Amino acid sequence: MQIILAEEYGFCYGVRRAVAIAEKASELEGVVNTLGSLIHNPQVVAALQEQGIGKIESITDVPENSTLIIRSHGTTPLVHAFATEKKCTLLDATCPNVKKAQLVAQDFQKQGYQVLIIGEKKHPEVQSIASWSEKSIIIEEFSEIASLDRELTYGVLCQTTFEQEKFKEFLNLMEKEKISYLVKPTICLATKRRQDAAIKLAKTVDAMLVIGGLNSANTRHLYEIVKGLVPAWHIEDIAEIVPEMFEEIEVLGITAGASTPNWYIDKIIAKIKEFKGL
Repeated sequence: MQIILAEEYGFCYGVRRAVAIAEKASELEGVVNTLGSLIHNPQVVAALQEQGIGKIESITDVPENSTLIIRSHGTTPLVHAFATEKKCTLLDATCPNVKKAQLVAQDFQKQGYQVLIIGEKKHPEVQSIASWSEKSIIIEEFSEIASLDRELTYGVLCQTTFEQEKFKEFLNLMEKEKISYLVKPTICLATKRRQDAAIKLAKTVDAMLVIGGLNSANTRHLYEIVKGLVPAWHIEDIAEIVPEMFEEIEVLGITAGASTPNWYIDKIIAKIKEFKGL
C-alpha cells in the first residue's frame, strides 16, 4: 500500500506560535494555566500538562498572581479585565487570524453595522469573536438567513477555519434574500490551503485518513470535504487505527488538522506501515 501525505497538513502558524508560548511559559516560576485547552488536540494538551502547564475552565478559578495563557481561540474583553484584577500575568496566545477577526467585529460595530458571524455557535473561537462587539448575531445553518432583518445592513465575517465554498453559499443566499451586507474576509489562508490540498489529494487516492481532534473545527471541515469525494475516516487517537481499515486500499491519502503535531502524524503512519508490513 502506498501512503501519500497532502501538500499542506498539520500545525499552522497560529498553533505553532501558541504551543511555543506555552512551552516557554513552562520555564516560569509559579502557577501557569491555560484558560481552556490551548488548542484542540488532546495529545498536545497532555504533553503541556507534563511540562507543568495546568488548565482551568473558568476565569473565576484563576489564582491571584499566577500566569494565565489565553488559548489560540482567543477570549473575551471581560476575561482580560478579570485577569488584570487578579494581578495575573497574561500571555496572549490568540491566533493572529482570530485577533484580526475580533478587530473586524469591533470595527463593524463602530461603523454602525449589525455584526453577523457565520460559524459554529458553540465554538470558543466564534464566541470570542462575538464578544468583541455588542449584540453580535451568529448563524451556522442556511435556514437561519430567512430570519435576518431586511431593514439592517450587516457586517459579515466568519470563523477563521470555515469552509470557503460554504461561506460563499451563505453570501449567495443573503443576496437572493436581498439582505444588505458588507463582508470582510477572515478565513485563514492556511486553512484554505489545507482544504485545497486535501481535495486535490482525495481525487487521486482510494481513501483518506484525516487526523486531528474530534472537537477541532478545521479538522472536521477537512473530513466533511474529503468524505464527499472518497471513503474517509476522521481519527483523533492512534487506538482507533485497526488493520481492517486498510485491507482493500492500494493508495491511502493522509491529511491532518492545524492542531495536529507532526510527531503524532508520524506515529500513526508508522502504525499503519506496521499493519501492512511496509
